Amino acid sequence: MKLLVLFISVLPFISFGQESLNKRYTIGYDATIFGSVKATDSCYYVLGKGSNASGLQLQEGAWLRFNFDGSIHTQKMYTSDTMEVILWESPNLIETLDSNFATLGTVNTNYSGGSYQMNLLFLKIKPNGDTLFTTYIDDFYTNDNNISINPSAFFQNSDSSYSCIAVVSNLNSIIGKTVFFKLSKAGVLLWYTYFSGLSPTNYRILDSKSLIKYDTNKILIGGSLIHPAVYNEDTRCHTKLIMVDTLGNLLWQRTYWEDTLNFYCSGLTKTTDGGVLYCGRDGAYNVDGLLGLDYKSHITKLDENFDLEWRIKLGVFSGETFSLNNIKAINDTEFVAVGNTHSYFYESQENYDFTENGWLVKFNIAGEIIWERKYVNIPHFDTDNNNYAKHILYDVDMTKDSGFVMVGQARNLVSSNGQGGQQGWLVKVDKHGCLVPNCQQYDNVDTTTTDTTVVQPPEFIPENVLYPNPANTSLYYYHTQTDTMQQQTAYMYNLQGELVQHFNLMDCNITYSIDVSNLASGLYVFKVRSSIGNILRTEKIIIQH
Repeated sequence: MKLLVLFISVLPFISFGQESLNKRYTIGYDATIFGSVKATDSCYYVLGKGSNASGLQLQEGAWLRFNFDGSIHTQKMYTSDTMEVILWESPNLIETLDSNFATLGTVNTNYSGGSYQMNLLFLKIKPNGDTLFTTYIDDFYTNDNNISINPSAFFQNSDSSYSCIAVVSNLNSIIGKTVFFKLSKAGVLLWYTYFSGLSPTNYRILDSKSLIKYDTNKILIGGSLIHPAVYNEDTRCHTKLIMVDTLGNLLWQRTYWEDTLNFYCSGLTKTTDGGVLYCGRDGAYNVDGLLGLDYKSHITKLDENFDLEWRIKLGVFSGETFSLNNIKAINDTEFVAVGNTHSYFYESQENYDFTENGWLVKFNIAGEIIWERKYVNIPHFDTDNNNYAKHILYDVDMTKDSGFVMVGQARNLVSSNGQGGQQGWLVKVDKHGCLVPNCQQYDNVDTTTTDTTVVQPPEFIPENVLYPNPANTSLYYYHTQTDTMQQQTAYMYNLQGELVQHFNLMDCNITYSIDVSNLASGLYVFKVRSSIGNILRTEKIIIQH
């Protein structure tokens, strides 16, 4: 088995200022996902994968180096002559002690006639995308051809070795185990040990999501103990922590039985007071909900004794499986969590809409939300179906200018200009999470009067709620309102009074990215109306190509 590294493109490297970005990319396949990002003083490194939407067994890993203007400086694809290469959606890219990068992935044989094999893959990568080490690990594969492997997280030790976790699942019995293992600095497997659920029939899945070096001789694994796999009123999912020493010996484990439907334990982060943070989604059984469950997202803080200190639940309970996927420390007391959430607009059975939005939440160590930002791209107005835009953010990193760069996937199910489908998504915002400059000035503005039937414009409107003006290819509109039950709709007209774009406004603190590349250059009027027809804002926009 030979791993091929395909060089795709190199542009002359230019260091740009760190401007705001909201861009989507297709890297040679029908579907593209970006899963990890690292920001440096000169560029953004992104790890992802491309796959053929018509066949699940056509996938290649991707390494991209982005200039600060969003142009691709270097792109390389990782493929095998006998197997497909999958670099996972989970944040799984680390910077090594010698200023290179490493990641865990899998290599899979094509599924044919019931035969399926998955091996673990370790890649050590130079900043230019060349591979230093490519190591295949098949010890977690069994000869019955029914094992899947999902590498979850890893970090590098001071001796340059790596401590890692993955989930190994038997697809026949639906038994899922966490494997904790150690790799040499070249990615060679040194040893491994399993942690399992309670029994093959009771809490049979132990799904690990994150791990951290808790102190010099202790490593903390975070995951979920799950029973059963099919959602019903008996479904249970409990947060589980496992503390091991550096040799993998179990020191203690704790299952949080009181969290009956607490999915994932992502983004484990140790705090300066000895406690930990993690995030995920919280469920509640609903016989009328999707698969019987509704969800909110959560951020949880445990104290130094690993007892619950606080938990923030965010969003409105929904049957959609949105979640917070990772946490990044800004300093000792402030953090951001990244993921995806949903927004809904329902006026009637004929007029409804929902979108899945990228989500960035800033909070502090006391459990106070400082701000939330949501991001979504609006499909073209002339599509048959203007609903169901889907956007997910998997990873976030701080940038040199104290802003944030995020990666994930953006998908509009229908689009007239080839921008639909599943695309890699790169978003760069300022320190306030804004794509629109000074969007934080618009937060928490009361848009209602004592008369609940009438919605008035806010008293203070920042200059740059619509940005940029003039606009070339994309126009951003930052929207917030106090009364989220009062439906609002945005419209854009040309000077002939023709409607060229409209979309429903479904949430607060959300940035709508409007593709105006198909509109002729000229002057346009942007209006926001309430559900009873009141005009809440009117602004003129110049489109200039």
